[in-house]
Amino acid sequence: MRPIADRLEKSLGEPVYYFSVPDCDTDDDNAHRFLVLHWLCTCWPESTYVKFLISSSGAQDMDELKTALINPDNYRHPFKMSDAFFGIEAIACRLEYF
Repeated sequence: MRPIADRLEKSLGEPVYYFSVPDCDTDDDNAHRFLVLHWLCTCWPESTYVKFLISSSGAQDMDELKTALINPDNYRHPFKMSDAFFGIEAIACRLEYF
């Protein structure tokens, strides 16, 4: 993953992956959503979700999808890598007691 992330960062001028500090229990990796999908295709190629991604993306096969997921041209939409523990976070359920 590191060579792919480094190549994308050089091309885009923005980081796409944050590698955690191995000796820190509270640090964790952060990745651009396309890299997460690339990882899923690599680790679980036979999963139903990967098959769904291939069919919904219009890719001919998993290799074509994986190539598209690491193609710098597909990162046109502006993005900023955020820390997974700080920043904007979704709140799934908010309860207010009166």
